Amino acid sequence: MAAAAESLGESRERILKALGFLEQSGDIEMKPAGLRHRFRLLPGAKEKTPRELATWLYALFTNRETLDISRLERIVAFAEEPACLTRHLLAYFGEPLPSPCGHCGCCLGTPAGPLPRGREREISLADLQLIRGLQAERHAALRGHRPLARFLCGISSPATTRERLTRHDAFGCLETIPFQKVLAQLQAGI
Repeated sequence: MAAAAESLGESRERILKALGFLEQSGDIEMKPAGLRHRFRLLPGAKEKTPRELATWLYALFTNRETLDISRLERIVAFAEEPACLTRHLLAYFGEPLPSPCGHCGCCLGTPAGPLPRGREREISLADLQLIRGLQAERHAALRGHRPLARFLCGISSPATTRERLTRHDAFGCLETIPFQKVLAQLQAGI
């Protein structure tokens, strides 16, 4: 967006408004993509060795990933809540509601049930052969179990994008298998 604004000599806001107009008129469809979190080194970080920084960043991102997965699991649990949703939500924020609200789906006689689950398949022998072939290609961005599992599940990273691996035929080939299951399989050895 910044490059487009600079190239056109227009403000970012004006470009966003134009894109919004085109989307509303049905000429284009916009969807978020390429979200990147930016980080910068603080002055005290320069005293650390590259290995210490890498270890710290790995722990930071692994923790963030765990928290994001936990947050999504809580959202699914909320959507599947069989009791009064308003009461449940208020209780989460520390405001107990003494009785059901009377206006959510559950209170009106339509209780929530389990959300439909996608078909989960097992990792096949063909998948294992594909993974071995991919490992034989020795891409720097796919070193390690976690980056490889992310790639196989269709989760891009700056490194895979930089190496244009998101265009690789194997990118996302295991997207119907949960990430944790793919990661566990890779850690167990293929």
